[in-house]
Amino acid sequence: MASRISPPRLFDYYVVVDFEATCEKDAPIYPQEIIEFPAVLVHGVTGELLSAFRTYVRPRYHPILSSFCRELTGITQEDVDGGVDLADALALHDAWLVAAGAATDRIAVVTWGDWDCRTLLDNECDLKNLAKPFYFERWVNLRVPFESVFGAKRRNLQEAVQEAGLRWDGRAHCGLDDARNTACLLADLMRRGASISITGMFTVLMAPKEDVVPQPSLQLMAQPFPQMSYHCFCGIPIKSDMVMTPGPMQGRCFYICGNWTPESADDVPISPPTPPVPAPPPTPLCLLRRRRPLSLIRRQDLGTRRRSMASRISPPRLFDYYVVVDFEATCEKDAPIYPQEIIEFPAVLVHGVTGELLSAFPGAATDRIAVVTWGDWDCRTLLDNECDLKNLAKPFYFERWVNLRVPFESVFGAKRRNLQEAVQEAGLRWDGRAHCGLDDARNTACLLADLMRRGASISITGMFTVLMAPKEDVVPQPSLQLMAQPLPQMSYHCFCGIPIKSDMVMTPGPMQGRCFYICGNWTPEFGATCPFFLWAA
Repeated sequence: MASRISPPRLFDYYVVVDFEATCEKDAPIYPQEIIEFPAVLVHGVTGELLSAFRTYVRPRYHPILSSFCRELTGITQEDVDGGVDLADALALHDAWLVAAGAATDRIAVVTWGDWDCRTLLDNECDLKNLAKPFYFERWVNLRVPFESVFGAKRRNLQEAVQEAGLRWDGRAHCGLDDARNTACLLADLMRRGASISITGMFTVLMAPKEDVVPQPSLQLMAQPFPQMSYHCFCGIPIKSDMVMTPGPMQGRCFYICGNWTPESADDVPISPPTPPVPAPPPTPLCLLRRRRPLSLIRRQDLGTRRRSMASRISPPRLFDYYVVVDFEATCEKDAPIYPQEIIEFPAVLVHGVTGELLSAFPGAATDRIAVVTWGDWDCRTLLDNECDLKNLAKPFYFERWVNLRVPFESVFGAKRRNLQEAVQEAGLRWDGRAHCGLDDARNTACLLADLMRRGASISITGMFTVLMAPKEDVVPQPSLQLMAQPLPQMSYHCFCGIPIKSDMVMTPGPMQGRCFYICGNWTPEFGATCPFFLWAA
């Protein structure tokens, strides 16, 4: 076991939410507003359900519930009439977390799907000009770890609970019952060793300054976002708009060139390229159309179809550059090999905005860089195991990565496919030889660029540790040297008070190479004297 070790869990607590909203049977309703705000607090290590919270919310724009909404959710008109405003509901939820002892920044929101945080809550907060607590800026879509264990197919929450062998408790579409069942499913996945990490976010949350004393409560985030302006490839400031056509993309916001008008949508003018970066764009034709979450836009005129640019805006892309890697390692045909070691180390640099494949670019020495792989094996298992075995320090950017399967399946649907099949399914041509590391990395980079053009969200899907922001008084270095600072030395104890040990699965099978934590009382002769067991992240 290496001296460099990450915590067994990224978070101390999980807050499981499942909002209910105003709705109609066969007609879209705008805006949808939250009418039930439930939450269940789950311990981040034991999976124990600690506390529950619920308050009804009084809608402002559709105060009278439809008969379909009342029948679907079981919420009565008297419930919402006696409810509170959304701002008060957020404050009550905040106070509940403080009272439960979960006032910490190591907390994560968990939902079944992205709709609750990415669409419903964010749209309503923007509409009503409300500030959200920081922990709603990122969330765990429990579908992702569930499909990593049970396979990818279309299923709703109730079907997922039953497939996991659990008993559904309560009424479907009752927010609190849905949240409790989601919390039980979360605890079951934790016991199975699934990785519970952030799957969606709006902005990269910065760590607090070291000279600021942490507050004991989770107050609503009042700090405005950085004021930033962005230009299209052709040098024109970008505009924003919203998809109004009924369908799965309705309500999604996107960016377009400032030259665009409804009358000349099919005739986009061509202007000479004036990019702010040294590398020229691949084409001067303005085709900028990037979908972003609605939290990037604060509407000033709610009665018009066109939406003005926000005063609170985050960058169109989370990262300036992506580094696509695909390692090749020692292997045998029908026998496991330990340890596996990297024998080919390829990488392809991709521009974070244009999607252009760059052979070399000196400006890539930045902390706004992300590693991209097809699957989690390269970073989570192969590289990390070998670095631990040889006691090597990794560059900071290998501590987190983007598993390209996640955004790919959000566009093309979830099913079992390898990299070559994914490239062909996207309508791209496979170039090179399969299992040649550099060829695989190049094809993965082309697939990444295609997903960026399609508007897929390319964000971090796996990480070992929560990366801290650099101190403001430290001058950024122009190169990415190996991280020399050791990770914080932390000790963890079992339920029985004994320091935990770590080990690795050596038996051939799907779990081979996985690391886990066990009670320090464990010995090969007598086994475990305590039931403590935890998969490493």
